[in-house]
Amino acid sequence: MRKRVRISSIVALLFLLAAAVTAQQRVDYELRRYVDVKNGAYANDGRSWDKARNNLQDAINELAEYMATNGITEGGEIFVAEGTYSPTESTEGGSTLFSSFKMSPGIALYGGFPAGGKEDGGEYIEDPAHRPMREGHRYGWQFKYETILSGDLLGSNPATFEWSDENQSYTTTFPSNVYHVVWFAVKGFDSDGAPVALDHEAVLDGFTVKHGYASDETSSGVHYSRGGGIYLVEGGVVRNCIVTENSATERGGGVYLDGGGLVESSYLHRNTSPGAAGSSEGYGGAAALSGGGDIRYSMIVNNFAANGGGLALYNPTGSTGTLADYLNMSAVSTIIANNTASNEAGGVYLHNGGILNNLTVVANRCNGTGITINDVQNGKSAGVYVKNYGCIINSVFWGGTVGTTGFVQYYHRPDADKTSAITSQVFYSAFSDQAITEWTYTYRSSVLSLERENTASVSEADNYPVFTHPPLDADGRLARAGVLSEADNYTGDDDYATRYDWQPAPVSPMREYGRRISDLKELSTYPLDRAATTTDICGDSYNICPSLGAYHIGSPEITPYESDDTVALFVDPEVNSMAEGGLGGSWETPLAYLNVALEHFRNNPYDGKKRIIYVKEGTVSPLCSYFSDRYLSAGIQLVSGVEVYGGY
Repeated sequence: MRKRVRISSIVALLFLLAAAVTAQQRVDYELRRYVDVKNGAYANDGRSWDKARNNLQDAINELAEYMATNGITEGGEIFVAEGTYSPTESTEGGSTLFSSFKMSPGIALYGGFPAGGKEDGGEYIEDPAHRPMREGHRYGWQFKYETILSGDLLGSNPATFEWSDENQSYTTTFPSNVYHVVWFAVKGFDSDGAPVALDHEAVLDGFTVKHGYASDETSSGVHYSRGGGIYLVEGGVVRNCIVTENSATERGGGVYLDGGGLVESSYLHRNTSPGAAGSSEGYGGAAALSGGGDIRYSMIVNNFAANGGGLALYNPTGSTGTLADYLNMSAVSTIIANNTASNEAGGVYLHNGGILNNLTVVANRCNGTGITINDVQNGKSAGVYVKNYGCIINSVFWGGTVGTTGFVQYYHRPDADKTSAITSQVFYSAFSDQAITEWTYTYRSSVLSLERENTASVSEADNYPVFTHPPLDADGRLARAGVLSEADNYTGDDDYATRYDWQPAPVSPMREYGRRISDLKELSTYPLDRAATTTDICGDSYNICPSLGAYHIGSPEITPYESDDTVALFVDPEVNSMAEGGLGGSWETPLAYLNVALEHFRNNPYDGKKRIIYVKEGTVSPLCSYFSDRYLSAGIQLVSGVEVYGGY
């Protein structure tokens, strides 16, 4: 009898467990909606691909209402198929120009799904991780199917973007376009005009956002002249997105981060923030951060602004002077290339703070020489311009021009307001034309000086950056700095990303030149955690001593010398060889690091053969091999059975 009771109890327990699992599955199902502009219908409930809605905002509103009714605060998700979607709801009940896609706390939107939710002959895609990517993709935004959020209210008459080499700016038309395509400030603004943070995370993932036009400076506040593509606030996340062909008069042509928010693994391309006539505004062609926010693992190219052609980190004037006030924004593991500024800072503008870590800031252009605004002379820096304070770590600034003849990559205003003892810092970074740089009010440590040319005509030990895929002109030469007009017609093919990847070669002196933020004793009291990273723009892990810039720099292809009974590698610590057929097989094509040669033999024992490494005179670096996870543990790690000979 007791056995029956026990069996009955077990059966009852199993039923309860099954019911719990079923309930959990039901909840997950209830928190998902599907949208398909090509195959969906207004009357559908949006709870499966074959019952998808065709209006994205309706799906957001319905799911938000369901969650609120059931006391659910997070976990909502909406899958959106390829196609073009336009906003249908006003942010403040105004005219159609106030229309935006209004995000909702606790809900994540995922684009990049094929029409109908599946590819030909395939099954329905029910996981964002399984969205089809382009062949050979390297970046998180390279989806096979494009889901577009457009600010064009007249689809038959869309906005136009065209770069003018003569005027050095974008010529644009916006026949009928909304102020912001995507709006995260759904909680409103406080009495000081600051946005109210979202209480739960809202995510935009896998979309192309285009043709927003934040141009109205006369509306209440300043919100309608900032963030043409996306208006982002604390609690909002933009991930794996393309933001292109948007404009904002004052700040953040593509994205405006107002007090917070995160842009991650995204491509910000061909946006503009020109400023108004006679105004000192026009900050951040691609993005502007104001009083908070972070950009990570992204690519910012071919943008235009009055100040900060690519990016601006802007703290309001009058900060209290504490470290936390200055270090409340960051840009990390990001490419900032081929942007143009009409006044100041072709690449990045730092106003009263900001942290830059592992940035590649290259080939930007500043055209402000001779321009004076508010008694300040412009046209000082092609790379980064610092007003009052900035903190730069593990970054590279190279190849930018001021006009057509200047080459300054860093400038700190010597008349900056120094009301505190805080001094700008540059640690473990590389600059071309360092000798003509304005370093006033800047503390420097371990700054590498780069040659103005990318590579040498022969193998030399000078500090050439050796980028492997820089943009080239029609004659195969390094393209000029600034916005490239030949990239005007974005077609969506893979070339748009690969032409700007700026990956350094394994022989670059920037390899393992950096330091992790946690290893910088000089900055141990600084609140820098928001800028820390262990991975590069592609998700590859940096070494314990990271490379400078947005990319991890790996080992070269190795081709040793081999005979019947011997395998040999040649190392010359004073030469950076760039042979295409592999390195290490002769004195003409030597390796630069002894540890790289040792690692090759550690992984390739060459059974039955004698293994030898010949090392030429010079100072041998201990980098590329570590005894622990601390950079001070770098050392030469010999391999059993490998003979190492110096003195050559």
